[in-house]
Amino acid sequence: RYLEDEVLGQGEFGVVKLVHDMLKRDDASSAVPLACKVLRKGAVFKDNTLYSPVKPEILRGEIEILRALAGVRYCLKLESVYETPKVLYMVTEFCGGGEMMEYVGNQKEDLRTEDVSRIAFQLLSALDHCTKHNVIHRDIKPENVMFQDTAPQADLRLIDFGSGTMDSPERVERHTTFAGSAFYISPEMFQRTYTAKTDVWSAGATFYVLVAGYP
Repeated sequence: RYLEDEVLGQGEFGVVKLVHDMLKRDDASSAVPLACKVLRKGAVFKDNTLYSPVKPEILRGEIEILRALAGVRYCLKLESVYETPKVLYMVTEFCGGGEMMEYVGNQKEDLRTEDVSRIAFQLLSALDHCTKHNVIHRDIKPENVMFQDTAPQADLRLIDFGSGTMDSPERVERHTTFAGSAFYISPEMFQRTYTAKTDVWSAGATFYVLVAGYP
């Protein structure tokens, strides 16, 4: 069903590839482009170092979150999931505009106030959608904000929920598990006592980078 194309990105435990869905066609009757994250379940030996495998519950947790968010309100859409004893395949919508700073760099003109407002509105809308589904992303940063295409008015997508968590509606305790990336971590995260508001801090740091061009 899926025809493999170029590699979009690569990490220690997997790779993201551009694939084409041969059963779906766009307006030009071309196979619809999608992204396929291929994740290895076993340990990886690289550069004389043995890396521990990604825990299956983390992989399935990201899938559960994406299914709950249902690909609306600027959150990445999960198309399908396939699993073998050694590999898990996650097929999602393809974001051809690249990461936030790549997208901004490809624009012919500097960002206007209206552009920053639009991007901020969409990212905060995604976080609001997460909150309504009891999801904390825990790794908001420019690299996890991608755009559907390179058009000046392209919509963004919040991606990579691998560090995320989804609570039960009844939970009242604060979280203590540390997660996130340098420059974007909230004070509450450092103190290991936080709520969903930690994502708002990270979003604010992301907006600063969007405007200033550096963390």
